Amino acid sequence: MEDEKVAVKSGYYMDFFSKSEIPKTLKKSDKQILFNNKVYDLYEGTSLEDERAIDEMFGDNMGYLTEAHIYTGEIKEKIKPKCNLIGENGNIYNLMGIASKTLRRNGMELEAEEMVMRIENSKNYYEALNVIQDYVEVTGEEELEEKEEF
Repeated sequence: MEDEKVAVKSGYYMDFFSKSEIPKTLKKSDKQILFNNKVYDLYEGTSLEDERAIDEMFGDNMGYLTEAHIYTGEIKEKIKPKCNLIGENGNIYNLMGIASKTLRRNGMELEAEEMVMRIENSKNYYEALNVIQDYVEVTGEEELEEKEEF
């Protein structure tokens, strides 16, 4: 049987862990997290010892912005704005900038910040590219022009 996953909050960020991995002293929050169309319980520390334990659990990983994933009672399809990256300079910082600008133009400032943070914590170029694809629909210039014609 798979262990239940929960979200654990540290400051403005949260990450996911098996419920059996988290300290028993963490308090279940009245908020829940919506991530990839699944709802998770949110746990947070109640003492300095808890915060230290959470920091150790997070390690070098910053996790995800908590406020960008608070569950409000309804599950909506995650909207990914179209972003012209095909044919662009493949430098990850260039691609990150283009994708971030696209998100901000579409009113997704929190998602843009989270994407940048996740890219900066990626272990390699391919992981960073996958992060970008989590937030935007990668297109070429032709696909954007076709949509604008209609």
